[in-house]
Amino acid sequence: MTISGDHGFVPTKSSRLYAIDVKSGAIMGYLKFTQPLPVAPTIDRQKTRIYAPGDQAVLYTISLTEMKCTGVNYLGHAPGSIRVPLVAVMDKVALIENDGVETSHLRLMGLDDKGAIGKQLADRRLTGLAASPPIVTGRGMVVATDRGQIEAYDVGYRQGGEPAQPRRHARGNRRSACPLHQPRTAAMYGSPIHSSRNTRSSRPTTGSRSKKSKTTSPAQRLIIRSFHSATR
Repeated sequence: MTISGDHGFVPTKSSRLYAIDVKSGAIMGYLKFTQPLPVAPTIDRQKTRIYAPGDQAVLYTISLTEMKCTGVNYLGHAPGSIRVPLVAVMDKVALIENDGVETSHLRLMGLDDKGAIGKQLADRRLTGLAASPPIVTGRGMVVATDRGQIEAYDVGYRQGGEPAQPRRHARGNRRSACPLHQPRTAAMYGSPIHSSRNTRSSRPTTGSRSKKSKTTSPAQRLIIRSFHSATR
C-alpha cells in the first residue's frame, strides 16, 4: 500500500487500484485496469499523480485530483518482470526490470508536459535481480541487487521544461543527448561487499619477510558513478 495524506492506495491482482481512508479503513473507491497491478504505486514529488506498472507491457499515470488514468506508456516488459515499485527521482521516474536470469535492467523515464510517464532517457544493465526499489536521496539514487552490486547515480534537472543540453562525454569529444550529469567515477573504501569472486591470500615465503598487501579486493570496493546514456 502507498499512503498520501489520509488516503492509501492498494493494488490488487484483480486489476483494481483501491483508494482507502487510512483512518477508518473504509474503501473510498477504485480504478479498474485491464491487467493486474503487481506492485505498490509511486507518488510524485508534488503528490498530484501516482505511477504504477501493469503486470506486463505498460506503465500507468493516474491523477490523484481526478482519480483517473491520464497516461499509458508502452514499455514492453514481460509478465511479472517488474517486482519492485517505481521511484520518482527529481522530475523523472526510475524502474528496475528483471528481464534476465541473473541480470536486470535499470531504466530512467522522462515525464511529459502533463506529468505522465514519457520516453526512456537512459538505461543500465545490472548484475543480479532487484529485490528492493532504488533508494532516492534528493537528486541521487542508490540501487542494489541480490548479487551484491551497489551503485549510486546522480540525476539532473530539466531546465525550462526542456531536457538539459547535451554534455561532453568524459571519454572523448562525443556528445550524449541524455539529460544527466557528466559521467564520473569515484571509489569508496569500507566494509567488504559480497562478491562471488574469491580473492587469493598471499603466504610468506620461507626465508623472506612477509608484507601486508595494500591492494583492495573487488569485494571491498564500492564504485559510484552516474548514469550513462543509452544512446551514444
